[in-house]
Order: sequence, then structure tokens, then C-alpha cells
Amino acid sequence: MQFANCIFKDQSRSEDVVQDLFLDLWRKRAQLTEVQSYSAYLRRAVKNKTFDQLRKEKRRPIIESDEQLDQGAQMTLSIEDELISQEKVEFIQQVIHRLPEKRRTVFIMSRREGMTYKDIAETLDVSTKTVEYHMMQSLKFLREALFLFMLIIFF
Repeated sequence: MQFANCIFKDQSRSEDVVQDLFLDLWRKRAQLTEVQSYSAYLRRAVKNKTFDQLRKEKRRPIIESDEQLDQGAQMTLSIEDELISQEKVEFIQQVIHRLPEKRRTVFIMSRREGMTYKDIAETLDVSTKTVEYHMMQSLKFLREALFLFMLIIFF
């Protein structure tokens, strides 16, 4: 729950995520006999559930009433939060720049230019599977780098 609390900075949202996780674990308890390290499994599960919740919230509007709109207008990022956001953007740009040339090209074409994997494959004269592989490796590299960045910032 500490990880979710670090991300959300809201005790009730963190508790909701952990409660949802335990419901999921209860539903698939028969499959958990194959888990070798429960502590590692739970840490990863909380992390995944937290990021899933963030993705869901990003997709749908959070503001549901005028009161929430007023509260949202009153809330502003502190200077520290703004600096962290700026540092995060700069860090992501640095990480993208450190990608091998082919992966960086595929990543930029997909994420910044909005091209489909098929279009990228045709442009670079490679297979779609190659594009998928480069994107998978790029995203894995970015996730690991961002995870370390977030750990450094929060601790």
C-alpha cells in the first residue's frame, strides 16, 4: 500500500487499489499455488494495479460535478511538483535519446508522430513484428528508467 500511497498521495485511493487487488487475488486464489515469492508477487501486483488505476483515470474525466470543478480550479501544483514534472520530461527525453537509433526512430514514429506499426514497418522497410519488438524493448527500457527515477524522487 505504501507504493500506491506514494503515487496517489491519497490514503483512500490507495486503500481502494489494495482492496481491488485482494479481491482479484481471492478470485484467482487457485492459481496462486504456483507463486514462489508472495512478497515479490504482492509488490508487483500493487504496482501494476496502481498503474492500471492511473491509466483508467487518465482515460475518463475525473470531474463529475461543479463542486469538483471548483475544487480542481483551486488546486495548483506546488513549485516542487512543477520542478519534478519538468525534471521528469527532461529525463524521459534523455532516456529516449539513449535508445539505440532504430528503436528511437520506431518509438518517435509511433508515439510522437502517431504512426501505426504497419505504417512504420512500410516506411522503414521492415516487418511489423520487428516494429513490435523495437517498441516492446523501448517501452521496457523507459519503464525501468522511470521506475528508478520515481524511486529516487520519492525516497
